[in-house]
Amino acid sequence: MIQHHGGVITEFPSGTLPDRENFPMRNRIIAMSDVVVVIESKRKGGSIISAEFANDFNRDVFALPDLSMMNVRKDVTNSSSKIKRI
Repeated sequence: MIQHHGGVITEFPSGTLPDRENFPMRNRIIAMSDVVVVIESKRKGGSIISAEFANDFNRDVFALPDLSMMNVRKDVTNSSSKIKRI
């Protein structure tokens, strides 16, 4: 089944709705990956939460250089000053 259709890893019972308050727990599972790469995130966004969890798990965390100087999006940051640069 997984080989042909993919798989889902979750701490929630089947049928649980993707409620906003569940996202940080989901990010903890994402952070268990070998490497987490942050492209961009709001200052308290999910990517930053995943990066913090990954750091706590001693996983490698990388970020693209900050694009804010290019005025790409003013509502996001990638906090790359705290994260290893690619």
